[in-house]
Amino acid sequence: MYFIRKEINNLNSYVFDGESYLNLDTLEIITNEEYNIMLSKVFNHKDEAIKQFCLSIIQEKGKILIIENEIQRLQELKNIRKIKVESITNIIRDNCDTNIDFDIFKLSFRKGVDSVVIDDESLIPQIFKEKIETYKIDKISIKNMLKSEEEVKGAYLSKGKKSVIIK
Repeated sequence: MYFIRKEINNLNSYVFDGESYLNLDTLEIITNEEYNIMLSKVFNHKDEAIKQFCLSIIQEKGKILIIENEIQRLQELKNIRKIKVESITNIIRDNCDTNIDFDIFKLSFRKGVDSVVIDDESLIPQIFKEKIETYKIDKISIKNMLKSEEEVKGAYLSKGKKSVIIK
């Protein structure tokens, strides 16, 4: 059983890059044939191999969740830092009117740029309005027509991969 687990961990280190498999840990590249040979060795004990693959999926999903949480934490930290920079910038903007040379850097100001603020779009004259047209394709209706064996030019049904559910 230890052999199977070790081999599955080894297999899970490889990612298919379109033509061959790349080991993310060692950057080793192997062919599809070499990967399939490794896979067939593991599947000599199919039930245990499937169990270990499922455990690998659960473990990787846990790692993904940890990474997503860390990304969210860092985004929140980044936003706090941005707010702090904006707040300090406003203090300088409100309390200083002249350029200052501090030897290691210079503080200077640029005039503000005029920008338009729209209070009520309905009061804006038509001459300033640009019509933008857009459309959305109703894929559900197309799917229903294709399933009833009617042809829809420019579309076809494609069968997705079967779902893998691990509970």
